[in-house]
Amino acid sequence: ASDNIHAMADSAADATSDAMDSAGEMADDAMDSAGEMADEAALSQYGDDKINIKRGVTKDWNGNTLPEGLGYFPGYAIDVLTGERLNIGFGEYSFLAGDNGADMLWNPTSSELDEMDSPLFGGFHSVFVFKKGDLVDSYDEGQSIINVFNSGFFGVERIVFNQCTWVYGYPIQNDAFPFLATDVTIKLRVNEPYESSGDLPVYEFNTAEIHALANQNDVAKENLDKVKVVPNPYYGFSEYEKNKLSNEVKITNLPKECTVKIFTLDGSLVKTIKKDSDSQTSISWNVKNEQGIAVASGLYIFHIEAPGIGEKIIKWFGVQREIDLDSF
Repeated sequence: ASDNIHAMADSAADATSDAMDSAGEMADDAMDSAGEMADEAALSQYGDDKINIKRGVTKDWNGNTLPEGLGYFPGYAIDVLTGERLNIGFGEYSFLAGDNGADMLWNPTSSELDEMDSPLFGGFHSVFVFKKGDLVDSYDEGQSIINVFNSGFFGVERIVFNQCTWVYGYPIQNDAFPFLATDVTIKLRVNEPYESSGDLPVYEFNTAEIHALANQNDVAKENLDKVKVVPNPYYGFSEYEKNKLSNEVKITNLPKECTVKIFTLDGSLVKTIKKDSDSQTSISWNVKNEQGIAVASGLYIFHIEAPGIGEKIIKWFGVQREIDLDSF
């Protein structure tokens, strides 16, 4: 997509998909081109190929008959870089007449799947925004797009859709609101426009300013403040425990290498736990001492030392629960 777009539509429709690569019948808000979404010409209303102009006629919002291939779309699109209004096209699937796929109007239904789980997607009323470019002009009620399709050029679909910059995949109606009950504004922005290299779009960017940095001691020192013992306080239970007999707390947000020592208030060492891996940022303690005996309830001191980074001290209070094999 080479354009920054501001799109406005009078619609309460929801989207079930972000985009699709091909398009069919298309239509307009003053007027825009309308195309066919049927997978086979035999399934289309007028025998049109997929992503080609739909060779039918419909009426505008005032009841006036529109030229062949044009339909009504209740919205508009603006290129915010140039201020130009852009041509919009939309598609519909002729075979899905029950989901408004055969009237050349942008009026998706709320249907998503049929009884066989085949997609209905509201009648496939995809929306396409076209930038100004080769043979496709800025907003002209879709006439330049119609002219390309009527030109007899080889590969007219490719000529037209080379200028298609944004696609709104499968909007569907939200039945909680009347159709077109609210205004919807979609703002699409890119920092730099795409450039062209032959027929292919080219976009250059780098991540020099946002990539992750390794071995940043200053950051590591700041992050020591984020080290915590969870839960704290511990009242005989934590979400980490997996059965009736286990006790578990975690020391979280740890650096790659560190040593955690747990002391009683009188300075007696209860447990030493080492971490020397980047595979996770936390370590577990089973609330037992080095001999595997459950510690008494009370207040403990956690001393976290990270070589070359610093140290942190945390006070932790825990209450042991009585073993009860009948409830947990």
